[in-house]
Amino acid sequence: MSALPNVLGRPLARRLLLAAASAIAIVAVVAVRTGAGSDVPPADDGTATASPDRIILSPAADTATSQTVTWRTDEATQEGEVQVAPADDPDQVRTVEADASVAERLPNSRLSARHHSATLTDLEPSTAYTYRVGHDDDFSPWTTFTTAPAADSTDPWTFLYFGDAQWGLDAGWSSTVDQAFAQYPDARIALTAGDQVNDGNDDHQWEQWFEAVAPWASTRSFLTVAGNHEHYGDEQTVRYRSHVQYPRNGPEGQDDLTYRVDVGDVRFITLDGSITGGPSDPTDNGLGALQAAWLEQQLADNPRTWTVVTIHQPMFSAAKLRDNLAQRTAFLPLLEQYGVDLVLQGHDHAYARGHLAENDVAGGYSGPTYVVANAGDKYYDLDPAGRNNWTINDAVRDAAADKISTYQAVRVEGDRLVYSSYVATIDDSGVGTGPLPQGLAPGELLDTVTVTKAVDGRPFVPR
Repeated sequence: MSALPNVLGRPLARRLLLAAASAIAIVAVVAVRTGAGSDVPPADDGTATASPDRIILSPAADTATSQTVTWRTDEATQEGEVQVAPADDPDQVRTVEADASVAERLPNSRLSARHHSATLTDLEPSTAYTYRVGHDDDFSPWTTFTTAPAADSTDPWTFLYFGDAQWGLDAGWSSTVDQAFAQYPDARIALTAGDQVNDGNDDHQWEQWFEAVAPWASTRSFLTVAGNHEHYGDEQTVRYRSHVQYPRNGPEGQDDLTYRVDVGDVRFITLDGSITGGPSDPTDNGLGALQAAWLEQQLADNPRTWTVVTIHQPMFSAAKLRDNLAQRTAFLPLLEQYGVDLVLQGHDHAYARGHLAENDVAGGYSGPTYVVANAGDKYYDLDPAGRNNWTINDAVRDAAADKISTYQAVRVEGDRLVYSSYVATIDDSGVGTGPLPQGLAPGELLDTVTVTKAVDGRPFVPR
């Protein structure tokens, strides 16, 4: 698909304001990652009670036969349990005690809460189960999830991919999520590429994020990534880590931010891209090398046909004046060497898709497809078409757009992955009608590619 056109010119004053706001945000992030942000007072707008809230499903080690569920209560509620039964036999209820209970308390914070997590095992693949969480007389309503397909299943299934939520959590983000699940109500997995919130220490923002996903987070698994904003005001990402639980199979010291899960015939690998002292720092602080060694193990010993890697900071930036040298140095060679199928990213608040120029072959390209997407109300200007972070790093930007929020669906169809990006919101706060002169509207298809396998096993994308 040819590159999508950029937005028409915006007033100079608005551009200067956006540039100033971005500069301030970068300074703030640098302060947090170097330790200066630890004294930022946490925002204590949320109130936890004995009644469970913020219920979210996440994959366990074996996604076809197990399921992890996490929820929040007040700190005084130290115990929790899950009651679960087959959806077609709801009287056969069994109880699973929470195997983790984490008290969430930030320094200088008045807010306290407790997060409970339980992993349900001995389930059947592709089977619906009904469940509720709580303790004593305080339980959530009954709801239903369906386990993942077995590795050898040929039944098609879909997962969703969202870029940054961050701004407009009760507006743009909520609308994007609603549109995505309205179009794909049977999506099995929802993948979010970091910066769930703007300020990691602000509980009110977490409350808004969970309210937006509440109808779905309790009924299908969410794969979340820690972005740089999860660290803002919360250097140790206490609130992020408390809200979600994943298999502790990542590298030592990073095993709750970096993890691997296999869903059907797809291996999902999540990387923590915050491996420098700040967004303009090109130096790996050691976390990149640590994860790279682990990443190679996951790719070299991979029994699944398809591989999807998620990281917040992209290999090739979509927005102007951005470059992630440390992340590209640590991870790009491995992504290319092992032929990862999709690399799904965020951070840049614009849309871009492309590949390495050296992978061009007759009729298409071979090798990974890299995507940057945005799901909230924060927008950056796109890098120019002729010379940008892709082209100066020997990559091809196949499609791009800015001042836009999108949602993406990936259909797993046995011998191919069908990737589709849809318009969720077009920014109309400036002059003009948005980034798409061809007149696309919310809900319409923005971009699509189909990933197949070449004879040598590497991904191939036909033109």
